Amino acid sequence: LVMRKVHQQYQSALSFYDPFYTKILHAVDHLIKKENLVKDFYLGCCFVCKKKIADIHTSFIDEDAFASLPEDLFRERKQLLQNVLSYLSEETEYFPAIPLHPLVQKIKHRDLDPYLFEEATDEAISFSADEMITLSFHKTVEKLEQVYIAKRKVPVEIGEIFKRSFLEMGEDLKDGGLKPNLYYYIEQVSTELSKEEFQTKYHNIYEYLTKLFKQNIAEELKRSME
Repeated sequence: LVMRKVHQQYQSALSFYDPFYTKILHAVDHLIKKENLVKDFYLGCCFVCKKKIADIHTSFIDEDAFASLPEDLFRERKQLLQNVLSYLSEETEYFPAIPLHPLVQKIKHRDLDPYLFEEATDEAISFSADEMITLSFHKTVEKLEQVYIAKRKVPVEIGEIFKRSFLEMGEDLKDGGLKPNLYYYIEQVSTELSKEEFQTKYHNIYEYLTKLFKQNIAEELKRSME
């Protein structure tokens, strides 16, 4: 029970910093159910396997080894999980269980734009990270311009820094998630706004816009799954 709660908190944190994680995890969960596989926990990690973990006579594959598995195993979406499990069982000395988080990360970094899965309706769905980031960026910039720049809560030149920083932020969201230090994105695009001035004058506004940016992405993801 404790391991499951830790796992849920870990997934929630990943979903918060990386909206695409939820999308892929949802698709993987569907494949698990469709192929009559199970998720089980061992030493605090969640694994996908054919049955509950028992009678362990060998080690589990680690993240580095999993990331190095042959790319061919991940090309056929309908048989992806079965292919990986068979490979682990027949071609390696590892216990036949797929670590869930490394699996999601492998899919994400291998073929994010687009990666196809079959939903319960048997209709293929796809998503474009670039398209979602772009749509979400424009919605966030619209809020910045209409609410903060137009009402002179944020100077035009600072607003331009914000916009450029959101582009940097979008790249990080595609690659794995946001940095916890928001000023990092400001200093990537400009030296004109000091950290002290940012913290005292604009941090709350920028933090709100960052949350809005991620919320917009989450809405685009949800819309693509409907």
